Amino acid sequence: MTSAGQCYDTVSNPKDNNAVWDYVRKNDYLRRMESLERKEADTGRVHASEVRQACGKSAEVENVIKQADKRGDGNLDYKEVVSMLNKP
Repeated sequence: MTSAGQCYDTVSNPKDNNAVWDYVRKNDYLRRMESLERKEADTGRVHASEVRQACGKSAEVENVIKQADKRGDGNLDYKEVVSMLNKP
């Protein structure tokens, strides 16, 4: 029996289970990157500022941008960015 207001499908702190939280967060990034996919179809590249606008300015996103920006000009290979966001 549960007490009033208690549900079995709630999680007190989603960050307690890092694997699930990472999966949810990364899927959110990838969903946001879909808005840039049409642009990528033309050039194969996206700019770092577009990735920040789509995904936010978290430390994880900044790290992906830093790793993907091999030439240092802010132009990133779209597929490489998506691949990095998919890494565990």
